[in-house]
Amino acid sequence: MLKQSKGSLTYQQEASQRGQAFTNALSLDTLDKALVSQAFIPLMIVIGEKDSPTSMYGGQENYLTLHFNANRLIFTSYQAKPRGEEKNIDFPQGYNVDIKVIKRPAFYISHPTVEIYVCLVISQGDREYRFLWLDFPKLNELLADFDAQGIHYTIPEAYAAVFAEHDPAKLGQLIARDDQFESKLLPGLPPTTQPHPLVNED
Repeated sequence: MLKQSKGSLTYQQEASQRGQAFTNALSLDTLDKALVSQAFIPLMIVIGEKDSPTSMYGGQENYLTLHFNANRLIFTSYQAKPRGEEKNIDFPQGYNVDIKVIKRPAFYISHPTVEIYVCLVISQGDREYRFLWLDFPKLNELLADFDAQGIHYTIPEAYAAVFAEHDPAKLGQLIARDDQFESKLLPGLPPTTQPHPLVNED
């Protein structure tokens, strides 16, 4: 029988711990608590009138989904019972979305890599709503949806040249190497069913 040395973690233990910081943000039942604590909330975003949200890779089937409306944020979840249940945050005067692309150094098994998130922050009085979205290659598509709806947003001008690259793998590599994208310590996302797309399998 193999003995585990003190201070070391099995892969399963490490994977479960990666998601602990997000346990209050993965369902409609815990959404209110996560919003009050101003936690980073990982989610999938529904762009336009599509029936299903975009997701970059597997393992996110239980995440919250968010649809941006001109005067409302609409949250749903695949875990919602009954199906179709939602929670809304209303903004009668509209709102502004502050957008940054941030990267977090990470290790998957023995592979060093970076996790890349789109961080979307909405301020309302003394409260902030902070969301993390993994599907960074679709950022321009999301901005086009904001423009169509008249949703105001702020984003660094320097991003435009980088996001002219449409190949997801190449875009990820550009962001990983570019110092204009902030590196930030964030809790790791809960375990996924597939490897991170930027992991080099060679």
